[in-house]
Amino acid sequence: MHYLAAKKGGFNAQVLLNTRESLFIDGVRSEKKKAIMHTVHNQFVIEAINQQLDVKYQDFTLEDIGKWLAADMAILILISTYRFDGKKSPHWVCITHLDEHCLYVHDPFYEIDQQLAIDCQHVPIARADFSKMATFGSNRLKTPIAFSFKG
Repeated sequence: MHYLAAKKGGFNAQVLLNTRESLFIDGVRSEKKKAIMHTVHNQFVIEAINQQLDVKYQDFTLEDIGKWLAADMAILILISTYRFDGKKSPHWVCITHLDEHCLYVHDPFYEIDQQLAIDCQHVPIARADFSKMATFGSNRLKTPIAFSFKG
């Protein structure tokens, strides 16, 4: 997953997951595909343990995000795009700022024929809206990854 890539790329990464369950299973109907996803998930967990990654099984708060930003850490967070485009898709964005009213994100996805790349940079999202966007699926998966260069 992203935190393994961050570690291999020379970054310190801290991961919060609000579940120990296999991820993204709730959208899969086929039992065979579910079994494959459980196996892959378990392999990632074993690799994270072997790499001594900082994975905490807990929910995150806006205070966590504020602390990471204050420590000059980059933050990736999984969101549901439903409030952006009406689709229930998991999507990673980078949190760039937090103030008393909004979180600001860089969104790596944009429609070339409908948007400019700058339209997806430092996008403000009201705190109340963000709390609804920062979960995915019926099991309400929440997972930020904060990382900094080991330097």
